Amino acid sequence: MRAAQYVRAMIPSSSLTALCADSTKPRFATLCVLSLAAGLTLLSSAQGEMAFAPAVTYAVGDRPLGLVMGDLNGDGWNDVVVTNRDANTATVFLNVADGTGALIQTDLLTTGLQPRSPALGDFDGDGDLDLVTPHWEPGSTTVGVHLNLGSGQFGPRVDLTVGSRPRTAATADFDGDGDTDIAVANSGSGNISILLNEGDGSFASHIMYGSHTNTGSISVGNIDNDGDLDLVATSRQTDVVWVSRNDGSGVFTTVGVYTVGSVPRDETLADLDGDGDLDIVVADGSSASLTVLLNDGTGLYTVVATLPAPGAPHAVVSNDFDGDGDVDVATTALSNRLHIFENDGAAGFGDAQTFNEGVGVSFLTEGDLDGDGRADLVIADQSVDTIIVLLNRSSPPVCIADLDNDNLVGLSDLLVVLSSWGTCPGCLGDLDGDGEVGFNDLLLLLAAWGAC
Repeated sequence: MRAAQYVRAMIPSSSLTALCADSTKPRFATLCVLSLAAGLTLLSSAQGEMAFAPAVTYAVGDRPLGLVMGDLNGDGWNDVVVTNRDANTATVFLNVADGTGALIQTDLLTTGLQPRSPALGDFDGDGDLDLVTPHWEPGSTTVGVHLNLGSGQFGPRVDLTVGSRPRTAATADFDGDGDTDIAVANSGSGNISILLNEGDGSFASHIMYGSHTNTGSISVGNIDNDGDLDLVATSRQTDVVWVSRNDGSGVFTTVGVYTVGSVPRDETLADLDGDGDLDIVVADGSSASLTVLLNDGTGLYTVVATLPAPGAPHAVVSNDFDGDGDVDVATTALSNRLHIFENDGAAGFGDAQTFNEGVGVSFLTEGDLDGDGRADLVIADQSVDTIIVLLNRSSPPVCIADLDNDNLVGLSDLLVVLSSWGTCPGCLGDLDGDGEVGFNDLLLLLAAWGAC
């Protein structure tokens, strides 16, 4: 069951102080009316159901500690690449593309030593997704680029110089020239490397920005709404998340440093409160929590919540997992748990729904594998050298008062309720299922008024 999403409507009144209408039909709304000076506020909580299909596992190499999802062979279906740290390989899975979400291993790439969190991007401008993997071996100062041959098969690795012990890669067009560049979080040198694409899949020498000990993860997004892509990164040593603003040419300046929980391991960017700008959620590995930071619209942030996430949160992703139209958050904990926090639409999160998956779950990625429009999850299980695929079977909230099925609650639906007023078991207008069409049903309809 999802956290409540509230819909408000006003009706004239000055006498009622409180009324709650609880539907007896599964997954229908609960509605409360609270008295205000100007009338009544209808407060309706539409609820959906969070569910996943039984887990499917696939064998990978020794100690998978990174994975990424994208369409590698241009068939319109998402595929998966997994980096295997202790095997120095990357396992490539293509989607069977039959709507089942099934994967088949098609390639095993030789990477540099200790590959970590990879990224995909079209580096050579040929329309398919290439691969970049950081090499985390002590003393390493390289990432490896594998160009896609067009069918999800990859060419030989080309190493590029970055900072010390690179851990995480991200890709985007940072300088606005139309090709895909690379950003790398360097845990050893405590900074970010930017590799600008020359336009043909080769890269200029890296430039390093920032100085934050043990920079472990990095994300890309337009945090200040100026049209170019900025960076957000975490420092595991100093327990901060830091924000670097792009001047539009691929030059970055740190504009904010925010204290979060202990040993932040990962972050995700998403519009959590529906105001059109990107907020941040950080996985705090040693404090068993997630930190939520909201954007003021200019790229400045405020910590607004700390969400309990038992275990040691290792990775965090965001998407609309319950299908209700707002962005939820999923995190994996090293205690073999998957926690999903459902958003109420205003960056409010209740208790997590927790799923016990795998033995040593660590990183995860999200995307639609089976073509049903819902965000599925793929989790790396480093203890048994597998990935776990969880296909999303969540149901969105029911629009309880759309009686004519036109995706709009309006006058025609109101007339149905009014025309069947009174004792009427089984009537279409009996929204709460109590055998009588009355004030309770009217309130439920008014709370759902509008598009749905």
